[in-house]
Order: sequence, then C-alpha cells, then structure tokens
Amino acid sequence: MQPLDVLHHTSDFYACYGGAGYIQNCIIGSACDHPILEHIINDISTLKIPSGPIGPDKVMAMTGPWFLGNTIIHLLKIDFITPYTIIYPLRFFLPLPPSKRHHFWNSSDKKALIEQYVTEDSFMVHYWAESWVPK
Repeated sequence: MQPLDVLHHTSDFYACYGGAGYIQNCIIGSACDHPILEHIINDISTLKIPSGPIGPDKVMAMTGPWFLGNTIIHLLKIDFITPYTIIYPLRFFLPLPPSKRHHFWNSSDKKALIEQYVTEDSFMVHYWAESWVPK
C-alpha cells in the first residue's frame, strides 16, 4: 500500500472505474470547490427519497456507483471535466474483486487472500463489508 499524496498532487478530482459504465464511490479525491463534486452534492441534495424499503440496486442508482458513473459521463459529454480529472483502474483501490468478497469474509487467512490481488499499483483495499446493506 502507498500514500495517496501523489494522486492529490496530480489530479483535481479522482475516483475509481468500476466497470460497465459505473464509477466506484468507495474513494473520491477532490480539490476544494471542484465543479464535479459541487454538481454531485447538488444532485444528491435535491434527491427525492421514495417511501418504503430501498434495496441495494436502488441505492447504487440514486447515490452510489451507477449515479456517480452516469453523472461523470454526462459531465464528460458537456465538456465539464478538467484535464486533471482522473478515473483510475480498479487495481489502484479495489484489488480484491467484488466476486471474492464473501470468500474473503469467510476465509480463515484473510491476509493471504488479499496478498493474491494487491499489486505495486495498489493504494488501498476495499473489503466490501457492505455495512450499508440491511442484513
């Protein structure tokens, strides 16, 4: 693992690509008053929360990775993104694949499992605890 300093100094906004058109929101780095962050906060602050239970898919669409991906793609289309906006690959922040999360949490040797996926590019590991998902 390594400090995030180099990312802070080389980009004004960063996040992590999640695949299939979405951007992971497990990490977002942003300069103060960045227009992308302001846009995201404004969109979320005007969100109409539906009544009743909201499943994980709805959460991801309303405020999570699907929302973030759609927002950034929209902002790219209208040339709202600066040259220092960077969407990094999964291996930087999520080297443990989401498909392995249950295996990780049930593993007796979590460290060995993580070490299989961490690379020299990895800054952190997302453990996919899903603490926001009702049990």
